[in-house]
Amino acid sequence: MGKYKKYTTKFKKVFIVLFMLMTFLLLYFGFSGILKKYNKFGYFVTGPNTAYPHFISNRGLVRLNNGNILILGTHYQNNSNGHLTYIPTELYNVTSNEIETFNLNMDKNLVFKPEGILLNDNKLLLTSVGNKSNPWYPSVTFNRNSKFKYLEFGFTDAPDAIPYNNMAIIDLKKNKVEKIIPKKLEHKYHTITKSGISPQVITGYKAVNLFENFLEIFDLKTGTSKIISFDYDYIIDTLVNTSNGILLLGINADTLKPIIIRFDEKTETLENLGVRNSYRVPIVQDLLNAKLLIIGTKAINVSRYSYGEIYDLKNKKTLKTIPLLRDDFSSETEPPFSLFELNDRYIMILGGCVGYYPITGPRYIQNTEIIDVQNNVVKKGPKAPFSNAATIKLDNGDIFLIVGNKTAIFKVNKTLKGEK
Repeated sequence: MGKYKKYTTKFKKVFIVLFMLMTFLLLYFGFSGILKKYNKFGYFVTGPNTAYPHFISNRGLVRLNNGNILILGTHYQNNSNGHLTYIPTELYNVTSNEIETFNLNMDKNLVFKPEGILLNDNKLLLTSVGNKSNPWYPSVTFNRNSKFKYLEFGFTDAPDAIPYNNMAIIDLKKNKVEKIIPKKLEHKYHTITKSGISPQVITGYKAVNLFENFLEIFDLKTGTSKIISFDYDYIIDTLVNTSNGILLLGINADTLKPIIIRFDEKTETLENLGVRNSYRVPIVQDLLNAKLLIIGTKAINVSRYSYGEIYDLKNKKTLKTIPLLRDDFSSETEPPFSLFELNDRYIMILGGCVGYYPITGPRYIQNTEIIDVQNNVVKKGPKAPFSNAATIKLDNGDIFLIVGNKTAIFKVNKTLKGEK
């Protein structure tokens, strides 16, 4: 009996030690997880699933006047059989945190891409609209000569191809198409604008579109437009709307230096703002005090996005270069990550691709990093649920993200939003 009691006592001691050890480990890893999730910048929470998959860019998300987010659907063409696939438009209700159906009433012959801009009076501008009743058009290829001084044209027949060479204004109150606006540049050259470029609204009802070395200026009230050309020494690949006007980013064909050009909406002229440092098709974030954050590559033939710069538009010079924590690989025309503003000081980069492998393909990451544009430093952020996503800021300062049928919300720390 005494021997049994002896073993029982030992067992109790071992059990108590193991229990304390397990409790310590659970507390340690639990608090570590909490701290990792709820860091000083904020944290991600899972959002509601959409009924349909939406593989869109930021241009496919539109914040309405009531704060809800319109998730634009699309019509896209199957290259194998030429058939159109329709993905309906949906709505993220911010108040209920639910996805709702949204019947965007379009003419049965009209098709569109998920690219939209909210105008005044609760009207939606769809920037890439096609007509199924006119599916045939000659596909035009553009090739520059060795000195980039002119364009060479080549034509091939493209049966069952639908050019998205119009815009449409939708009255969301009445839910009907108010106006179809042809994009003359795309009608003239029977092609579509470059990937990543769509008309940018300047103020109210004025928009600008870019194609090669031409700008088309739209009066959205009258549905008319005019075309202006600019120097072929400039090869422009990015059109961006900022608080300092419409900016065109590209390279000088003679010097191969990356440049910034501003479009003056009053005089409808172009002003060269000087040479920047970052190459490739950049991603741009508007900052305070006439400054930009530009993410690009270190050289024209480098495909890795590992480089940022703060550019002063007023003084036409780079103020600071910022090495990123990442070394993103991209064989595409746009960077493989998302960029969004937490507040005037902190900008988050989400996801990315660190390489492309012959067998396994691209290796995507779910890392985030925070750029402090005030102190010009980069800090590690919380792990993201996606490797890339379309993003838009909500009225309360949080960030809505979507990829496929998955959504998430980045809850920005209240102190960053100026709240107590």
